[in-house]
Amino acid sequence: MVSDFNRLQQQMRRLMEDMVHQLSPRYMLDQKVWSPQIDIWETPEAYFILADVSGLKKDEIQVNVKRNRVHLYGRRERPPVEHALRYVQMEIEYGAFERVFQLPVLIDEDQIEARYRDGLLTVLLPKKAAQPKTIAIQEA
Repeated sequence: MVSDFNRLQQQMRRLMEDMVHQLSPRYMLDQKVWSPQIDIWETPEAYFILADVSGLKKDEIQVNVKRNRVHLYGRRERPPVEHALRYVQMEIEYGAFERVFQLPVLIDEDQIEARYRDGLLTVLLPKKAAQPKTIAIQEA
């Protein structure tokens, strides 16, 4: 249900961008913002994020994690097109992106791993082990 809603929302966004693009293509080419597709799954020990960021080099992507908040951001530039009079179809999104996720548990920031291969970024976010806290009882 949620994925259907997200898909509908993306389709509506693309339709609106296409309408604006037809009115002002130069503005849209320079200012377009995109949102890479993301999968997140959980195991008992960790969360995993898989981001489809094809067309980027690994040094064009940044991943920041603080406590339980994950920020992914970067920028995909439109490649130069030689001798194009006009675009016939434009579906690939370019420009800056930022995705922010808040996970329900703290992340062990010292154990995070990120790998980039074939346009897919995989981020391993190990859950921080809960430290039991003993409360001292004071005499009243």
